[in-house]
Amino acid sequence: MDYLRQHAYEEIKRRILTCEFPPGSMLTEEELQNILGISRTPIREALIRIENSGLVSVKPKKGIQVSRITLDSITAVFELRKLLETHAILVYGNRLSRSSLASFLHFFQDFDPENDPRDKFFEMDNDLHISLINACQNKFITRSYAGITEENSRFRIFSGIDSKRIVDTKTEHADIIQACLEQNWNKAGKMLSIHFDNAKSSVIGRLINTNLLEIGE
Repeated sequence: MDYLRQHAYEEIKRRILTCEFPPGSMLTEEELQNILGISRTPIREALIRIENSGLVSVKPKKGIQVSRITLDSITAVFELRKLLETHAILVYGNRLSRSSLASFLHFFQDFDPENDPRDKFFEMDNDLHISLINACQNKFITRSYAGITEENSRFRIFSGIDSKRIVDTKTEHADIIQACLEQNWNKAGKMLSIHFDNAKSSVIGRLINTNLLEIGE
């Protein structure tokens, strides 16, 4: 039963985070049973865990609603990311590994959006931001950040991302990393703040252009 419960949790969550179960969509326990080939009890227990993380809402007699992506949720996520990561750079920047920073810099400077795999770009993007948070060595900050990292992945997948934004992102990342290598933490923090503002505007703009953005919670 523990295995089935964990498998149900991981599989349902994966499909939510990859938008295979799109934001705002309604699911039922019966539908999930058929998709996963698992009985109701482990699915129900998995849904409790997923609901606690804010990715679904269980609505009695209606079903399970995947949390929507709204203007408010995008704003909230980027606000918290900016607060936490800027704090990490300004206060704990000296803990960042110079060799890791150099590796990140090399990757983003050399990445070719037209020919190199985007999955690797997104992986390195996530790793860079997580490395900033990990520099804090504060378990409460780390826990707070974990949930918004998942939500940010949904933003990226649901809204799509074009080559121009990837080019801008790799340039912004390189500038942030270079400032860190120079130990100019105020400059790095300012550039990181600008990076988040640009990323938020890009996500909102793409969702507006595709009529996918919802207003309000």
